[in-house]
This record gives sequence, C-alpha cells and structure tokens, in this order.
Amino acid sequence: MGRRLTRRGLAITIPITMGRNGRGLGRQRIDYSEAEQMLRSGATQAEVGARFGVSQAAISAAIRRGRIKWERPNQAEGRAVPWHPIRKEHRDQYLIRMLRVNHRRQQGLPSAAVLEAMLDNFLADAQARDFVVTYDPDTEQGFFRVSRRPGVDRGLVRDPSVDDRGWPTQRPK
Repeated sequence: MGRRLTRRGLAITIPITMGRNGRGLGRQRIDYSEAEQMLRSGATQAEVGARFGVSQAAISAAIRRGRIKWERPNQAEGRAVPWHPIRKEHRDQYLIRMLRVNHRRQQGLPSAAVLEAMLDNFLADAQARDFVVTYDPDTEQGFFRVSRRPGVDRGLVRDPSVDDRGWPTQRPK
C-alpha cells in the first residue's frame, strides 16, 4: 500500500517503507548464528556489535529476546578463574581462553569446534607436562604455566589462596 500524493493534477503513488510500529523496514543487520558463535568463542557483546555495525545494547537485546541463544559464562557454577580483575591486555590470551573453554565443558555448555579441538590439545599437554596455570597481572605476559604442587594444586589452576604447603595465604572471608 502506498500514499497517494497529488500536485497540479498529477497523481503519483509513493511506496511506504515503514513497518507497523513506524520504524523502517531495513534489512536485518545481525547474523544471529554468527553472533552466537562469536560469543561462544569468547568475544564480548561490544565486539560482536562492532562486527555487525550495531551497538552492544542491540546484541544484549537480541540475547534477552531469545534471538541469540547464549548462556552467560560462569553463571552456573562459580568462575573459570580465581583471579579478579584481569587486566585488559591479558583477557584474550591463549591460557585464559583454554581455562574458560574447559569451564564451559565441565558445565556441559557447548563451545566452538575449533576451541574444543584446541582444548583437547591443551589438556593433553597439561597432563603430559604436569603443569597448572597461574596469573601475575604485573607482568607483560600475565598468564604462565608452572609446575603442579603435589597435593596442593588440583585441576588446571594454581590456587592463589594457598601456599606451597597447602596452607591458606589469606584469611577466610
């Protein structure tokens, strides 16, 4: 349906390009499956929004409305890493990404196939070399592989709240 305008006896029809709510009928800017894949691989909502030329709020709204199926990381059971905050320049490094993907796997949440393959290699390497991951925010590298402390370190992360003997280094809260 269009609008009919007349001017000096001429009648023309202009197509209306508005939706029912008065907003334009522009093309869909977000590829929801790709956005979902990006979020699962560790991208932030702001990074996904930048990829599609929309705001972070638009990505958040798509998640809230159920158009993007995504479980927020660390929501179900604790945190993937005990260190907080993690400096911005260290957040996308290989070791922390592997810890996050491993945490997702333990929770039964899916990750990108590439990340699952990377995790399998990482876990085999961690078992063969018997290391855990630690974090030092005051260094350029940030995350390090260190030898496992027998009887103290469990899992993939060196617990920052215990010393080499397994005793607490800080008072319980």
